[in-house]
Amino acid sequence: MKRGISGSQKFLAWYARVVQAQKKGLYDFNQKIYITIVSFSNNDLLTNAAAGAYNFLMSALPLFILTLTILLRVLRQTPEQVKAAIRALSIFENTVDIDRFFSLLLNINTFSAFDFIVTIFVLWMARRFLTTIQHSIRKIYRKKAKKTAIKTSLTVILGEVIVVIFLVMLFILLSTGSAVFRINIVQSVFSNNIVFLLKNLFIFIPLLLMQFFICLIYYFMPPVKPSFKNAWISALGCTLSYFFIKIFFIFFRSTAKFTIVYGIFTNVILVLIQVWFFFFFFVFFAQFMYVNQFFNSFVISQLYRLPKEDAPGFFNQLLRHIFIEPPKEYRKKAIEIKAGEVIFNYEDESSEIYYIIEGSVRVTTSNKILDLEKGDLFGEFACLLNGKRTGTAIAVTDCLLAVVPEKLFLEAVSIDGNVSRQALKILAESLIDPN
Repeated sequence: MKRGISGSQKFLAWYARVVQAQKKGLYDFNQKIYITIVSFSNNDLLTNAAAGAYNFLMSALPLFILTLTILLRVLRQTPEQVKAAIRALSIFENTVDIDRFFSLLLNINTFSAFDFIVTIFVLWMARRFLTTIQHSIRKIYRKKAKKTAIKTSLTVILGEVIVVIFLVMLFILLSTGSAVFRINIVQSVFSNNIVFLLKNLFIFIPLLLMQFFICLIYYFMPPVKPSFKNAWISALGCTLSYFFIKIFFIFFRSTAKFTIVYGIFTNVILVLIQVWFFFFFFVFFAQFMYVNQFFNSFVISQLYRLPKEDAPGFFNQLLRHIFIEPPKEYRKKAIEIKAGEVIFNYEDESSEIYYIIEGSVRVTTSNKILDLEKGDLFGEFACLLNGKRTGTAIAVTDCLLAVVPEKLFLEAVSIDGNVSRQALKILAESLIDPN
């Protein structure tokens, strides 16, 4: 009597059909998302997101003071223009008495030793925001970090300058836009609907500046610079994710419910929650950028530790379905081996590693015979030892093999300690004489 197919088996079969049918890189994207989530968890980046939110609040007021000082005292912006920009941002709504704050700032005429100390403290506190960001990036790139302490400090200082410039530009754009839309000529030239549309499009300027700012951080701050395309796409993912969360807060938050719990701190708590989400998306897409940058090495580490076809457990089988097919570029560069052909001989001086996409291979060593199938990776010992083969590999059936360069496998070992442990385990097992 035939056994019925379980729900998990049906799901995995459906997933396999979807993977085989797709033609636009969705399979590779699934692999990147899985690796990003696992790396995000292993690096404990959730804690970094919380620390980032806290340090942002510690840095927000100092940065705000620096920006207002430049706008009012250096660029000679009027208080009304700056207030219009602040109201357009809506980030300090019901949390800060803007009029009183401006009054105190504009009434400062003297500069004493105490004021100098306070200024130094303000500048030091403003660094916390960039320091947290840099710490998160370095934690993600810890295997590649080579920057010295001096370069690290200079990067933070440069980042602080960029943040202040970014805020000054944002305030000027918002205040200028608010003034333009109030001009009678604009209202007479364009219809009310056009003016309304332009006003709503103008709201997206802060979002575009945020995208540009995050892209600069992603591109310049990592110790190993990614491609600009990679940085831009990752920054876009962070910006759009935060934008949708902000929309969710606008339409679904209940200030009344928060007021019951937090009282006068309601708006501060809501701002803190949004800031936490921003840092969550920031570190998540920074990790995604790193995975995308070294994707081939991450895939090799997953293929090397791929569960066997008969491995028990739904998760093992799901993991096998996610990674059983290598990225498309591997298949494009794969080699075809006919049944009976020798892939390499004992003591050959070669160090390439092979991954079986299709077919089966037999590897014969001095004390073991290994029959390998689709999803197995072999030939790594020559790479890890002295560059000579420790056995002979022959194709049992017609095979399609992905060739993995030695450099790529060693890079996988460097970014994932599980690969080296797995290699040592397999090497130790191969040295054991079964007789």
